[in-house]
Amino acid sequence: MLAILSLLTWAPVLFALVFIVPAAEHHFRDFGIALPGLTFGLLRFSRWLTAAAPGQFIPSMVFCVAVLAAAITPSWMLWANERTSGPGRALLAIILLLGLLALVAIVVGLGVPYLSTVRALQQGAS
Repeated sequence: MLAILSLLTWAPVLFALVFIVPAAEHHFRDFGIALPGLTFGLLRFSRWLTAAAPGQFIPSMVFCVAVLAAAITPSWMLWANERTSGPGRALLAIILLLGLLALVAIVVGLGVPYLSTVRALQQGAS
């Protein structure tokens, strides 16, 4: 069960970093919003991951493959015996928690600037 949750956690993280965060960056730039540090870090990491500069394609693809392999490999170890305990299950739990933390960071990092933009637009319309 942890293996499936781990995959279901990390796939959306990579999807968000590759597709959603770059789209949000254009919106933030259009409105000229002052971004918090978390959002700025997400945007920079997303630019690196999407290979926005020459020479970054291979390192970013290696990172994506490594993240997915880290999410899948412990699951193969545990599928053989669901009652396995010890390092394999602990590693999988850590990978799952890191994925959940990354999802929360993406939601907060993108949500806070979006909410401040909406509030500014509502106050401007009043």
